[in-house]
This record gives sequence, C-alpha cells and structure tokens, in this order.
Amino acid sequence: MFSTATIADVIAIIAYFAKCNHGKIYGGFVRDYVIPKKYGQSGAASFTDIDIWFDFRRFADAYPEKYTGGVPCLAKRFAEDIQKYTDLVLVATDSVSVGQVALEYGGGFSRYAVYRKSDPINELFCVDLVVSDYFPVCDFDVNCLTYDGDKIELEQPNIVGSKGKHYDFKLDEFTVIQNILQMDLRVLPTYKVGATFAPEIEKHLAYSSTRMSARLKKFEDRGWKLIHESFDDEE
Repeated sequence: MFSTATIADVIAIIAYFAKCNHGKIYGGFVRDYVIPKKYGQSGAASFTDIDIWFDFRRFADAYPEKYTGGVPCLAKRFAEDIQKYTDLVLVATDSVSVGQVALEYGGGFSRYAVYRKSDPINELFCVDLVVSDYFPVCDFDVNCLTYDGDKIELEQPNIVGSKGKHYDFKLDEFTVIQNILQMDLRVLPTYKVGATFAPEIEKHLAYSSTRMSARLKKFEDRGWKLIHESFDDEE
C-alpha cells in the first residue's frame, strides 16, 4: 500500500499511476508548480486541479483487450488502480466526451475529486483526465510541458486549421521553460477571439470568444506578457 502522508506524496502517486496507464500530467500544474520549483522559484502556493493526458493510441496498442471500453474504460482503470494500491479514493464528479470542453481537450474528459480514505469529507484537489489521440493543448506554449513524476518533456501542441488539417507548429523545450520562468506566454495560432475552427468542433464553441477573452485577461492580470503567434491557414 502506497502511503500519502504529504501532498507531495499524493502528487507522486497520481503521476506514477498515470504513467502506468500511458498518461502524463500537463498544463497549469506543470506550468505554475513543477517548473518554478525545479528551477528555484517559489511556484504556486496551492492548486485545485491537475490535468492528465492519456494517449489513447498508445493505450489501445498496450491493452487491445480493453480498447473497446474506450474513454470511460481508461479513466476507470486509472481510478481503480489508485484506489486498490493507495490510501486515496477518487470520486467521479463530471464527465463529458464533447461539448464546451471540446476546444481545450479535443477528446474524452472525466473529472474526479481526490480524497484520502481516512478523510472522505475534505477534498484534496481534482484530477481532470483527458483521453485523446493528440496532445490536447491548442492554447498556450507554456501548457505544453508534461510531467510523469520523474521527467519533464515537451509535447507539440494540437494545432487544427479552419479546414480540419493538423499543423506542425514546433516548439522547443528550452524556450518554453524560459517563457514560464520569465512569464512570457505565447498564444498559439488557433487560440484567438473570433477564430474559425474545424467543422467538427465549431458547433460546440458558441461560448468560445467570451471564454477565450476571459482566460487571456486572467493571465494578463497575473502579470503574464502575451505574445500572439500566427500561421498560414490557406492550404
């Protein structure tokens, strides 16, 4: 039985069992907590959620007998592993496969609240489990680092043009880390107010301009410098 005496222990356990299921922590937790602490900055004093991406293609290859279960199967397997081998319990709180999170996640989405078995009242934080064939980031370069409890790695963002084509928009790990430490945020090409999206996600994005504007303002209010990128979407 894995012990979780501290929050650091809990994070290590979450990262370990994510890795066992072809998952990695990514996004705001890595940006605001892991990177600053690794490079001698204070980092976020607290957090409310951790994003985990599971590469569905790698999962399906590794567990072909479970492939038919799809997204719910993978999220359930992760939760069951943690509850079986640790003193934590994960409680499902919200789950969608399409809809208002389609832009940011691009695949299946499940949310679990994390508790200690000895204290089922006080929630520690939430884990947002995202299952997709592509890395589910299309907003900011500083969200493109992953953490598996040991290594920090860069994943290339999922840039989809207005005609549904996936574009290679190459980032490099050193620059992204420096941007985090300097609080420079590159807004990726398709993440812009009034953008035109691929037909398969456009119908889910009636909220998008308002939400995008609010998110960009939130980062500016926290002191981030926004750098807007562009690319040729005429092909």
